[in-house]
Amino acid sequence: MMGVVSNQPLAWRIALCMAVIFVAATIVRYILKVVRSIKRLRIAEERIQSKIAEIRTMPISEAEAWSKKLIREKARLHPWSGEMPQDVDRMLLKLHPSVQSVLRGYQLLSFPDTGTEISANLLCEMPPLSGYYQIGMDKSIHHKLLAKSGGPEITELNEEDAIVETYPSLFHFFLLAEGDLSPRNLA
Repeated sequence: MMGVVSNQPLAWRIALCMAVIFVAATIVRYILKVVRSIKRLRIAEERIQSKIAEIRTMPISEAEAWSKKLIREKARLHPWSGEMPQDVDRMLLKLHPSVQSVLRGYQLLSFPDTGTEISANLLCEMPPLSGYYQIGMDKSIHHKLLAKSGGPEITELNEEDAIVETYPSLFHFFLLAEGDLSPRNLA
């Protein structure tokens, strides 16, 4: 016994075959587009990871030069309106010169796009880690930024005081967390 398709006229069978071929070709084209998109995403991710590694290994002086441009473009700068409080000044002496230079220059640096604020006034708050001093916070995700006593490293803690990330310096933090390679800017 022959199937239903064999009882149909030849034109109907040809049309059905063409429709099946069209659907199959469309599915193959869609799959190829997805595969190409995945390849492009992988290439872009590799480039970003390479750029992040390049920034992380950058000398502090070079990171400072690049971050100054970023600060001018993206940050609201609030210089000290009067003398710096003595307790803040004493605390600053415990920090690396690269951190001191930023905190002595500005009472507050705020990045409105991300919610990050850097302020010497936070130095007097009790740090969650021994040997560290709070210098900033990210108000949008409730993270704290800590400077290591005497060292240039900046440590980012989440709201449970667990380490999220460590940056080679405050300038590296600016480039990686506030710059174009920031996860927020890539999203």
